[in-house]
Amino acid sequence: MSGRATAEREAALWYVVAEGAGALPPWPKERDRFIFLALLRRRLREWGAACEGYCLTDREARLLIRADGESLRAAAGAAARDYGRHWHEWYAPRRKVFRPLRAAGVPGELRWDALAHLETAPVRAGLCGKAESYRWSSAAAHACWGPAYLPLEMEGWRAEWTSGGWRERLEAWNRDLRRVKAIVRLLEGARPLRALGGPAEEAAPPLLAMAAGSARAAAARA
Repeated sequence: MSGRATAEREAALWYVVAEGAGALPPWPKERDRFIFLALLRRRLREWGAACEGYCLTDREARLLIRADGESLRAAAGAAARDYGRHWHEWYAPRRKVFRPLRAAGVPGELRWDALAHLETAPVRAGLCGKAESYRWSSAAAHACWGPAYLPLEMEGWRAEWTSGGWRERLEAWNRDLRRVKAIVRLLEGARPLRALGGPAEEAAPPLLAMAAGSARAAAARA
């Protein structure tokens, strides 16, 4: 099997939940949400991971990330630590910003159910009446209602959906109790991010690892 085929086989879809750890919300100011998404974007790019959906509510972040387990652990964990450093530069007291991140692998048949569940979280929380009107969610981009503040992998979505069809899916989602319960059960089995892949602190992003390997090979030849 080719390297590319192996990578495609290993790249799973993960539903990631990052809950705030303290009395203050993870993003006291609107700018903090922009900063979190910018840091996440950088780490996803470093590790070759792709985002298929995101939502930042007042108390948590929900993400749909396509990556192998180690890359997910490294990218999401590094983004959370990066944001923690930003948080502690601006706010007191010093504390953890997030509870330990959790992730559940999403089977292919639940891909769009997971995305709909994620994008309707603000409706269930009473933050908006329609999912696509919520600014800090990928629903706005999928429904052609507004921009995405985090680059989205859209190829698979476009092959299955139109903006109008997706708006209808979001509108009806919370009434589809069978599908909602399936995602709730999926998330009940979510595992701590640290249980996925190898040690994130000791691993290097793929591009950096390749560069380091080339440097070692050159040194050995010298």
